[in-house]
Amino acid sequence: MSASVSRDAVCTAWQLPNGLAVRVLSTPGKPRAAALLSVAAGSHNEPQAWPGLAHLLEHVLFGDSQQYRGAERLMPWTEAAGGQVNASTEAASTQFFFEVPAAALAEGVRRLVAMLALPALSTEATMREVAVIDAEYRARGRDGDTLTEAALAWAVAEGHPLHRFCAGNRDALGACPAALQRALRAYHQRCFHAANMTLWLQGPQSEQALRAIAVACAPTLAVRPAGPPPAGPPPLNWRLAGPLTLRCPGMPRLVLAFAVTDMAAGAPAPLPLFRQLLQDEAAGSLLDHLRVRGLCDGVRLLPCYQNADQGIVALEFSLLPGGVTREGEIAALLLRWLAALRELPPRSLRHYAGLADAALARLAPMQQLRARAEALIPPATPALSSQACPSAPWARWLAQLDARAPLQLSIAADLPGRTVISQGFSLRLGDDGATPSAPPFGAPSGHSHAAAAGLKTESPPPPDPAFRFFPFPAPKAPDLQPDRAVRLRYRPAPRRRAVLLLRPQTAGHWDERLVYGMQCALRPAAGALAHRGGLLSFQPEAGRWTLLLSATPAQMPTALAHTIDRLRSLTAYDIQQGLWRRQAHRQHMEAEIPARALLHALSLWLNAPLPAADERPLTPETISIDAMRWEALLYGGELDPVARLLARFPGSVVPPARPTPAPRPPASWLEVNTANREAALLLFCPAPARSVPANAAWRLLALLYQPRFFQRLRVDQQIGYIVSCRFYTAAEQDGILFILQSPRCSAAALYAHLLAFLTDMSATLATLPAAELAALNASLTQSLGQPPADNLAQAKADWHQDGRQRHARLVQAATALSPQTLLRYHQRLLRENARWWRLSNQRPPV
Repeated sequence: MSASVSRDAVCTAWQLPNGLAVRVLSTPGKPRAAALLSVAAGSHNEPQAWPGLAHLLEHVLFGDSQQYRGAERLMPWTEAAGGQVNASTEAASTQFFFEVPAAALAEGVRRLVAMLALPALSTEATMREVAVIDAEYRARGRDGDTLTEAALAWAVAEGHPLHRFCAGNRDALGACPAALQRALRAYHQRCFHAANMTLWLQGPQSEQALRAIAVACAPTLAVRPAGPPPAGPPPLNWRLAGPLTLRCPGMPRLVLAFAVTDMAAGAPAPLPLFRQLLQDEAAGSLLDHLRVRGLCDGVRLLPCYQNADQGIVALEFSLLPGGVTREGEIAALLLRWLAALRELPPRSLRHYAGLADAALARLAPMQQLRARAEALIPPATPALSSQACPSAPWARWLAQLDARAPLQLSIAADLPGRTVISQGFSLRLGDDGATPSAPPFGAPSGHSHAAAAGLKTESPPPPDPAFRFFPFPAPKAPDLQPDRAVRLRYRPAPRRRAVLLLRPQTAGHWDERLVYGMQCALRPAAGALAHRGGLLSFQPEAGRWTLLLSATPAQMPTALAHTIDRLRSLTAYDIQQGLWRRQAHRQHMEAEIPARALLHALSLWLNAPLPAADERPLTPETISIDAMRWEALLYGGELDPVARLLARFPGSVVPPARPTPAPRPPASWLEVNTANREAALLLFCPAPARSVPANAAWRLLALLYQPRFFQRLRVDQQIGYIVSCRFYTAAEQDGILFILQSPRCSAAALYAHLLAFLTDMSATLATLPAAELAALNASLTQSLGQPPADNLAQAKADWHQDGRQRHARLVQAATALSPQTLLRYHQRLLRENARWWRLSNQRPPV
C-alpha cells in the first residue's frame, strides 16, 4: 500500500484479490462524496471495423442493468438524490463518475458497478444511442477544441492510431444492428473486468469505511486472467516541420504543441505542476510577460491525446491584436521560460506543487477524482505530492518539451486553406505559414475613450528581461487610514480563513465593459495573493459579477489594500484589454454548444443590464469606477480593519439588499445568436418570490419532473440529445430550468413537446403516491441539510440575512406539502406562464 498526505486528503491505494485497483481519499468534514470507475480501454482499443464502438458502449451502459432498471438506474437515481453523473471516452481509457451527498455514496457505487458489470445491452437501447452519437458527431464538427485536436492529429506522422475515426456516427455504427450488438458485447466482455479497472472513492467517510464500500461491490465485477499487455503505439512524431493554420470561428489563437515520449518521466504529477506554473499570473510570470508585451491575454493546457507512455502537450495562447503577427516572439518566450523552469530549486517546486494541491482541493469531489485519475501517474504513486518534488525527474520531463521544436498551429476565422479529413472531421488547413489578420476591436479606440473619461493613459510598463518565481518579497502592510469605516454585513466565523464578497448592485449605474477592465487589472494581484495561500477573483457568479477575496485574518487587510490600490489605479491599458476580453468571451459563447450559450444568456437577461449599453460611447458617467455601488459581506476575520479599508474602495459600499423579484420577461422569446444553428430551447420558470412554501414546492416539482422529462423526450420520443430539467438559480432567481437541443426539431417544435410534457404532468401529480412524495422529500432534505464545506461556501450561502435559516424553513415547508398541494403548485406554474423566460437560438414563432 502507498499513501500520501496533502493538506486536505489522504490518498491510499491497493489492489483487491479479484484484480480491481482501488484508490480512496478520505476528506473529513466535507459534505459530498464522489466515485469514479476507470476502465483501461478506450477508442484505440476498439475493433478497426467499428469506429466509435467504445464511445457507443459508454452511452449504452447508462441504460438498464440486470439489477437496476428505470428510475433506479444510476443516472435518474443520482439526479433525484441531488447529484450529478457523467462519463468520458478517451484514447486509452473510459471513465464513469458521479457525485452525491456523502450518505448516498455506497448506494451510488452499487449502481455504478452493476451498470458496468451487468448491462442489459438491448438492441433497442443500442440503436437509440447510435442516433445520439450521430447527433453529437455533427455538433462536435463545429466545436473549436474538437477541430484543434483533429488538426494536431493530422500533423502526426502516418501510422499512428491518432488518425483513426473514433467519435462514431450513424454510417459507421448503424448499418447492421445484429452485428453491432455482437461487437458491442464482445468488446464489453474483453475490456470490462476487474483486473482492467480502477475504482476511485472520495468522501468524508473514514478510509476503512471507503474501503468497505469498494470491497462490497467488488464481487459484482467479472474476473478474468490478465492477458498479455497490449502493444504500445508507434512513435509519436510530427510529419511536417513548418507552421500549420486552421480556419475556426472565434478570436485568433496560437497553439504550440510538443510530442512527448514519456508523459511521466519519473516526475510526480508533471501535468498538474506544469499547469500551475503555466497559469501563474504574478508579476514576472510567463503570462505577465506575454500580457505586458501585448502578445496574448491567456494560456491554457489543451485536453489532448495522452497515455502513460506518450502524449501531446499543447498550449493554446489567446492572442491579443498586437500578438497576431508576432507568434514567433511568443514561441521564443515560451522556450526561454521552459529553460528557466528546469533551473527551479526544490523549494520552489514544492511551493508550486502545493499550489496545485490547493487548486485541486477547491474542486468539487467529482472533478477532483477526474483530475487525479487523468494525472497519468503510475498506480503506486500518489496523484499529487507537494511534500517531495525532486528537481531531477522534473527537469527530465521538461527536457522533452524543447528536445524538438514545437508544432505551431495558428487558428483564426479568416484563414485560407484546403479541406482535409482528420479523425472523421472536416477541417480547413493550411501549411504555408499564413498568419491571420488582426480582428476588428470591440471599441474603435479604447485608449481614446479612456482618456476622455479621465483615466490614466500611460503605456504598459516595459517588459522585465527575467522571469521571476517563488519566493517573492513580503508585501507591505497597509496604512489603515482613514478613520471612517463603511457599514457591511459581517458574520463571525471560527474557521481560519476570512472571506470578503463584493458585487455591483444591479440597480446601480455600471457598464459591463468596465468590469472586464477591472478583471484584467486585478490579475497580477490575484497571482501574487495565490502565492501566499489566498484567493482573489472577479468574475460572474451565477450571472452576478462578484469580487471574492479569501485569506487568513492576518493577511486580509494587506490583500484588500493591494486590491483597492490596483482598482484605484485603473489604466486605459486595462480598459483596452478588458474590451478585447469581453469581445473574445462573446465570440466564445457564440461558438459554444447552443444549450450552453442559452444558459449563459439567461443570467445576463435576469440581471437586467442597462438598455442598449453596447451602443452608448464610453463616457465618464458610464466608465467611472467611482460611480459604482457595491454590496459587501465579510465572513470571518476582523471587521474593523476591513471596514476602514473599504472606505477607500472605489465607489460606495453598502450592505446587501434583499433579492428583488425576477424581472418580467418580454412577451416574445429572446433570440440568442449561435454559430451552430441546431435548434436549442431554454425555458426558465421562476419560483414565486419570497414564498418559502412555494420555493419548496418548486424544488420538489423539479425532482419529480427530472427523470420523467429525460425518459419521455430523450429515451421514449428521442426528441433531442440534450434533455435537461433541474432546479436552478440564476442571478439570485430560483426556478425550474428546462433545456432541449435537437438536430431534427425546430425550437417551436421543442417548445410544443415541452408544453405537452408539463400538461401531462397534471395527471401524474393527481395520482402521485404519498410514498414517492416522501422519497422526494427525503432527497431534498438530504441535499439541503449538507453543511457548507468551508468559509467560502458558507459566505456564499449567507449572502442574505436569512441565509442560514432558509434551508431549515425549506425542509419544514416541503415536509408539510401533500400530493394535492403539490398538484396545486404545478397548476399555478402552468397558469403563470407569463412569468416564464423563453430563450432559443432561432427566430421566435409569430
